[in-house]
Amino acid sequence: MSDNYIAHVRKDLDDSWATPHSLSDHLKMTAKMAGKFAGKFNSEEWGKVVSC
Repeated sequence: MSDNYIAHVRKDLDDSWATPHSLSDHLKMTAKMAGKFAGKFNSEEWGKVVSC
C-alpha cells in the first residue's frame, strides 16, 4: 500500500497541522493492537487479519 494515503491528521494548539498519519502505518498498528487484544482469548492471528 502506498504511503500517499492519509489515515488522519490533527491540528496542533498553534493552529498548524501535525504530520499526517499514513494509512499503511495506521492499519499496521491497528492490526497489531487488535492482535494483542484478541490474544487474551487465544485468537491473536484473527485479530491481526487486517494486515494481510
